Amino acid sequence: MKAIFLGIIFFVINISFSQTFPLIDLDNENLGSSFADKTSFLILDTDHLSANQVLEIPDDQFESINQDIINFDFTNKTYWVKFSVINNTRFDEFYIEAARAITNKVNLYEVTDGFVTDSSFNGDDYPYANKKIGHRKNLFQLDLMQGDTGTFLLKVVSDGEMLFFPLYISDKVDFHTEDFKVQFTNGFYY
Repeated sequence: MKAIFLGIIFFVINISFSQTFPLIDLDNENLGSSFADKTSFLILDTDHLSANQVLEIPDDQFESINQDIINFDFTNKTYWVKFSVINNTRFDEFYIEAARAITNKVNLYEVTDGFVTDSSFNGDDYPYANKKIGHRKNLFQLDLMQGDTGTFLLKVVSDGEMLFFPLYISDKVDFHTEDFKVQFTNGFYY
């Protein structure tokens, strides 16, 4: 009985000191939408903290976002955005699109058990040849099986330009279909 009681206390303490990440519940109807309102963010004056250092910052330092697309206006600050995604769709390959294409740094970090386990770098400060997905937008590959949850930290840095923060998540095929339509239409217009 004492062992069970100690186990419960350890479990409660462990939960209360662990990081919490806002949850994005993907389903077949909301794919392609902006999920910025299902994230939380932290604004820093410096660009010198690592993702693992940001993970040590208490949750109460992060602010909730209450808009689908947030406008941070003209800024040279560093924004850290945290969120989790649960896949309740029939798809397992997605793209995460974050910030405008001219944003200097848009870095995605995958978090497992409180530590960064994978990272992808995007944005205007990086050579196009280094992009994992060769596209004009800031895209990140998200492979998530149905029913699985992924946890992420996103670093967004601007050198003083206007910073908009949408966070679109689309399945891969629909993204390319819609992107083709936009490119085709733009071809006639421009």
